[in-house]
Amino acid sequence: MGTEIIAHRGYSAIAPENTRPAFLAAIEHGAHSVEFDVQLSADRIPVIFHDITLERTAGVSGNLGDYTLAQLQQFEIGTWFHPQFAGTPILTLAQTLEILEPIEHFIYLDVKPHCHWQPEDVAALLELLQTTGWQQRSILCSFSDRFLQQVRDCTQEFTVGYSIATADRYLPKLEQAAADGNAVTICEYHILLDRPEWVQQSRDRGVEAIAWTVDLPEDRQRSIDIGIDRIITNKC
Repeated sequence: MGTEIIAHRGYSAIAPENTRPAFLAAIEHGAHSVEFDVQLSADRIPVIFHDITLERTAGVSGNLGDYTLAQLQQFEIGTWFHPQFAGTPILTLAQTLEILEPIEHFIYLDVKPHCHWQPEDVAALLELLQTTGWQQRSILCSFSDRFLQQVRDCTQEFTVGYSIATADRYLPKLEQAAADGNAVTICEYHILLDRPEWVQQSRDRGVEAIAWTVDLPEDRQRSIDIGIDRIITNKC
């Protein structure tokens, strides 16, 4: 396949992030995989949304986690991006899995670290992915070691992703990923461009290094040149 192009929150350069239009645009423009953000509503339903608060994209005060799914479905998250997307709703994970069925390779679920998952929430998430046929094509990513350990307490069958935003965290997280045996690193791309030897070092440990969020053509080419095979981008 060559380089795997992963659409960040869908094709978020041309459509509002984490929405049906962004996911459909990613499919239409040939993204191999799609990344999106997951957190829980007040009634413990996984929904697709990035921020802690609703203000930036929904124009509503308060935290997403304080609202039930029924309440969240009254809001729209398209107008902030462009008026043509007015009325675009917040999606559930179940709806998103249906939309993304045509995706060729993987979905990357970025489970937000501010969201507190109970063991029964994690079990329900894994069951949904299993029963809808996504188990082998899902990568469960998070900055939360607690969440990733909760996944491992349930199963070794899902690939997990250790999210990394600073260079000092890379090698410790690489050790965790290597010890896990079924894991990748999801790393802010400048870290890897500045330390290209870490890409091969990771691969030698059986861990694929995935770079985010690479939008400039020259940065994409540099990433490919140092051996990064999976690139998360806003621009498919």
